[in-house]
Amino acid sequence: MAFFDPAPKPKSLLGYHRVLAPTAGIKCSPLCLGAMNFGTGWKEFMGECDKDTSFAVLDAFFDLGGNFVDTANAYQCEESEEWIGEWMEKKRNRDQMVTSVEEVMHGLNALITAGKVLYLGVSDTPAWVVVKANDYARAHGCYDQGMALAPWGPLGQGKFKTKEARSKEHEGSARASQSSEHENAISDALEKVAEKHKATMHGVALAYVMHKTPNVFPIIGQRKVEHLKANVEALSITLTQEDLNEIESAAPFDPGFPNTFIFADKFDVTNNTAADVKLTGLSARIDAPPKQKPVPARSEV
Repeated sequence: MAFFDPAPKPKSLLGYHRVLAPTAGIKCSPLCLGAMNFGTGWKEFMGECDKDTSFAVLDAFFDLGGNFVDTANAYQCEESEEWIGEWMEKKRNRDQMVTSVEEVMHGLNALITAGKVLYLGVSDTPAWVVVKANDYARAHGCYDQGMALAPWGPLGQGKFKTKEARSKEHEGSARASQSSEHENAISDALEKVAEKHKATMHGVALAYVMHKTPNVFPIIGQRKVEHLKANVEALSITLTQEDLNEIESAAPFDPGFPNTFIFADKFDVTNNTAADVKLTGLSARIDAPPKQKPVPARSEV
């Protein structure tokens, strides 16, 4: 290979890594693999995903370009983390994986001082707690402080189903339950958009999340390699504003206070700026620069 030749193309769209956030320069795969499934400790609750299956999914994720895994020491009575550690030791790729650590801040500071941790993440924690723990979210929000998002459950945890699937008796994970009318309405909208794009419903659900804000890395929990590969295809789906409106109008959504107070009935997490604040508009008319747009989808590798 010549000295100035570009790097080889990745095997899949998962291999086009993205900067995690404006405040963290580490490069991550655009999808994060959820590892709560890996283990037998919670099989009565989640069904069983043995070590061979877990390793096969991890192998496929890594080979496709993935380097971002979500796990916790509580998952599967610690088996999830233990198995991932065994897998990384076997693959000899420990230095290539992104590590997310959740601990008390004193312990985190000790780990950073010791040089054992480079980047910190916190899960399922209100912004005001993060403010007290660290100064990452001084304005009570991720976007303002340049934080990335890794949302779990973007596929509805088994509740986003096609009409055909809903008409049949449910089989599979013990976590899933009967879908509500609210969830069925969203499923119908996702299915309609999926038919338009000749894509899967879950692919459209992932694409929707990735169209709403920059620096978002959806967590996908997988038990089958074929499901993982199908979800990677979501990275090639480009949704129009009409598609987004179709999905968002399928069922009512209350953004809650203070968003309803600040923006009234015009709340739009993707596009709202200071110019859209209702009370400001009573005394002045202002222009504001648009928000940063999400990374566009790629049509091919």
